[in-house]
Amino acid sequence: MRPVIGVVVLVSLVLTLAASPSGSGQQPVFSSRADAVRVDVLVTRNGAPVRGLSAADFEVRDNGVLQQPTLLSADALPLNVVMALDLSDSVTGSRLTDLQTAGRGLLEALTDRDAAALLTFGLAVTVAQRLTQDREAVRAALAQPAGGAGPRSLMAASRA
Repeated sequence: MRPVIGVVVLVSLVLTLAASPSGSGQQPVFSSRADAVRVDVLVTRNGAPVRGLSAADFEVRDNGVLQQPTLLSADALPLNVVMALDLSDSVTGSRLTDLQTAGRGLLEALTDRDAAALLTFGLAVTVAQRLTQDREAVRAALAQPAGGAGPRSLMAASRA
């Protein structure tokens, strides 16, 4: 039976080589198509992002041919913001108050489509408020942080 298997394998190999492009002397052909190409652009003036630009403010060329760009501004995208509040012994009194004030300021800057969450860390990392569009829930968690004070660092708390 072994000679028959060898003949079948040899015939299969010959047929495969005869059908392959390299066996016929032709180079393999690869083609692709892209309906859209993403081009990330950041326009700054004096180190600050320039806002209010539209597609008409840009010129895009593909192999020298002018293309019509479609502009999607980062301002139009909803944000998911996760705040981490340090509750270790090194952050008490006015330091903690300042961090809470900054967190409330960040919440005020969010739009209705944005979401926020609050993590705290001290002795351990705690999810004080899961990601939500309910800014009042995040504000309440920020006002009454949980997670326990302690001498630990964020790295130590993350292993707790």
